[in-house]
Amino acid sequence: MTVSATNIGVGDHAGSADTAVMVSADTGSASMAMQIQLCETDAASVCITPLGPDPIDTVISDTPSFFAVFVTDQTGAQVCL
Repeated sequence: MTVSATNIGVGDHAGSADTAVMVSADTGSASMAMQIQLCETDAASVCITPLGPDPIDTVISDTPSFFAVFVTDQTGAQVCL
């Protein structure tokens, strides 16, 4: 799955469109046998940060930033999205 984020408001500093964000994915309070990994990607969908389960601290601006989310079943059954 691919996710995009764009800051359409004011940035963290006067005169800037840049805003610090933390990108993460989880199952909420549900306990599910799956692995969730994510990375920030370029426009060609190539990971530009390491793929992993940890949140990504990054800066977005008034141009799109892209993120890939990978969900892998850990039981042998299929994961329905």
